[in-house]
Amino acid sequence: MKATVFRFSLYAALFEIAFYIVSSVLIKLAAGNYDTEEIVGYAGILACLSFVYFGIRHYRDHVNSGSVSFSQAVKIGLLIVLVPSVCFGLTDTLYVTIFDPHFYEKYSAHMIDELRKSIPATQLPIKIKEMKAQMDFYKSPFVNFMLMFVTVAAIGIVITLLSAVLLMRKSATKSDLSPFLQN
Repeated sequence: MKATVFRFSLYAALFEIAFYIVSSVLIKLAAGNYDTEEIVGYAGILACLSFVYFGIRHYRDHVNSGSVSFSQAVKIGLLIVLVPSVCFGLTDTLYVTIFDPHFYEKYSAHMIDELRKSIPATQLPIKIKEMKAQMDFYKSPFVNFMLMFVTVAAIGIVITLLSAVLLMRKSATKSDLSPFLQN
């Protein structure tokens, strides 16, 4: 099980990092907006976490003689999810602290523009103050890391549970084969 978890969590983490870097560069070059970045980001997380499914399936088919219990599948999936969750948290934190240290200021300006379009002018100062406090909170590298880690981990838990349900298969026991074993 360790080899499967190591292999597929490494695949997921490498895919996550490569996708993050490539998509960040392409979105910046294309002068994309924050909505596009969010959609692309979630698509990358889902694609990366597909390795959970493939890891459980590999374990079932190639390591465990074609069977895996629900609990084994969940254990494998959750262990695979840990590595890309940490990698995404670190990658995003490095990005917003080193490569784009003004990210939250730019994002705040964008959100203020969106607020101006969507709420009455009388509520604007209150909402701007709330939003700026929230952005200041997110600027903390620890908070940024935890937010990104939890986001990927939460999606990974859902994918793990779905994969476990889809892939669980009992091993054939003697009683299962008894109709075929009659002399």
